[in-house]
Amino acid sequence: MKLVLKSVVTALIISSCAQMEKDFIKNNCNEESAYSSGMNASNSGKESDVSLYGLCPEESRKAIKQAYLKGYREARTNNSNFKEDVIGFTQYTCKLKPFNKVYQATHPRISIAISIVKRQCEGENHKIHCVDPDCVKQ
Repeated sequence: MKLVLKSVVTALIISSCAQMEKDFIKNNCNEESAYSSGMNASNSGKESDVSLYGLCPEESRKAIKQAYLKGYREARTNNSNFKEDVIGFTQYTCKLKPFNKVYQATHPRISIAISIVKRQCEGENHKIHCVDPDCVKQ
């Protein structure tokens, strides 16, 4: 009885994993989705990661990974240089000064300004020195 139950549970787990993989391929293995995912990862302050796209069909895998990286780079570039001159548009400027160098980022969303300034700081310092940025609303 235990062996049968264990076999049934194992079969359910395997079929669930297979279905999750099929759903991922259906929803994510296209250039538009990969580009958006890259932008979202960058805007969230996450590291670039194309490893999941290894599940995509081989013939389109390279283009999909490139679309992800393009979205990631473009979001990173746009966020670090983002300025809006609309009257009354709220901006947050966050600064970190771990030693003698000042890192600064401005964005309408404080969470993104914080992630950008931390990423800048961590590019040249250990992350322990890149915490608690000072942010002001403009």
